[in-house]
Amino acid sequence: MPLFTMNVYDRVVPNKAVETLWVLGIGVALIVLGDLLLRSMRAYFLDWASARIDVKLSAQIMEKVLGTRYEAKPNSVGSFASNLRSFESVRDFITSATVVTLIDLPFGIIFLIVIAWINPYMVLPALIGGAIVLIYSLSVQTKMHDLSETMYRASAQRNATLIESLVGLETVKSMGVEGQMQGKWEKSALFLSEVGSKLKLLSSSITNGTYALQQIISVAIVILGVYLISNGDLTMGGLIACSQLTSRGLAPISQIAGLFTQYHTAATSLKSLDEVMGKPVERNKGVNFLSRPAFKGEIEFKNVSFKYPGSDELALNRVSFRIRPGEHVGLIGRMGSGKTTINKLILGLYQPTEGAILIDGIDARQIDPAELRRSIGYVQQDNH
Repeated sequence: MPLFTMNVYDRVVPNKAVETLWVLGIGVALIVLGDLLLRSMRAYFLDWASARIDVKLSAQIMEKVLGTRYEAKPNSVGSFASNLRSFESVRDFITSATVVTLIDLPFGIIFLIVIAWINPYMVLPALIGGAIVLIYSLSVQTKMHDLSETMYRASAQRNATLIESLVGLETVKSMGVEGQMQGKWEKSALFLSEVGSKLKLLSSSITNGTYALQQIISVAIVILGVYLISNGDLTMGGLIACSQLTSRGLAPISQIAGLFTQYHTAATSLKSLDEVMGKPVERNKGVNFLSRPAFKGEIEFKNVSFKYPGSDELALNRVSFRIRPGEHVGLIGRMGSGKTTINKLILGLYQPTEGAILIDGIDARQIDPAELRRSIGYVQQDNH
């Protein structure tokens, strides 16, 4: 369109070349239709890729969650749930803004080259302005990164407070700690609001600064163009074309500047998501379990000692017993004596610190945990 305008002002109007005007008009119309088709195809493929990534990644995350070893379960359910939702930020960053910016960036460079072709001096304001935007954007990246991480953790903590209050509502009410939970929620919400305001202020400084600089560049181009026209080095059509091309050429730079905020959010989300995906699983690749469709029911503990993760005290200390198939055995003891711990060890939810657990004479660690648990009836203390 800018080149069309330049040719109309410089060639069609002075020479009254109506036939050339129609040829140029038809050519521009075809280019506009082609651009519309390409933009529609780009939007379609981005949506298609986003849907594919969403389905595949969410399935992998759920598979990872269900396959995580019980001893590696998170202490905070709310914070863990917030981490699981972080893949949405990563997906949106990959499938939308990044791809569009990468596609538009070569065209922005082409527009600047065309400006230099019209007149080399006319591209200088755009180059100087673009350099200023990038330098400022890069200078605030460390601060934006720190604020993004702080905001993400604060948001996860606030969500943890809400979810855990709902899950443990009976405990909260029975202990009369509603005021404490309310205060904790308000404190986290206030902190999150303060951090979010700082991040938005920093991000808006990039966006608003880029917009203001674009206006200054446009004015500088007009002023420079007037001097070049006075010297006979530029035509009126060339000035109009350069003005239009400059805004198109600087558009990708503006997108890159705005992309930094999304990048830090996605990077922080990816880091937390990587922590989720890095948790140990029950079924490691390359590990083959023994398949036992049916069990006789013999259970034997051989000098089993166990302590819970993060604890220095032994919950079980060199426990040994044997239950033969068909026997009925009841475990009796005071609270905290290890009855529930024994059940969890039999189910394979935890692995003994020392000793071995045998099921039908086979080490329980060699048996497929899913097959073992399907053969055991278990009712836990707190059902959900």
